[in-house]
Amino acid sequence: MSDDEDDEIGNGNIQYDGINKELIIASKYGKNDLVRNLISKGANVYCIDGHGWNALHWACANGHVDTLRDICDNIKDNKMKSYINAREKLAGWTALHVCK
Repeated sequence: MSDDEDDEIGNGNIQYDGINKELIIASKYGKNDLVRNLISKGANVYCIDGHGWNALHWACANGHVDTLRDICDNIKDNKMKSYINAREKLAGWTALHVCK
């Protein structure tokens, strides 16, 4: 992700396809090496899927602590609070609501 990335957290402006979709799927299944690799190749950790879930939601929901660390290591400090508090579309749950 570029330093000038200014998309709002979870606003849906980031394409949910290709490398970003792969990141969310890898996060869901706790594939840490793949998560790190995709992020290093430009996957956007702020991307949300069709349900409004980001990679953090999926890692939390499935109890993948190491994946959580890898994702959080790639969130800009000034966006950490917004990212953690990003709400999904249906019930408005944050990643913390779905943690195992």
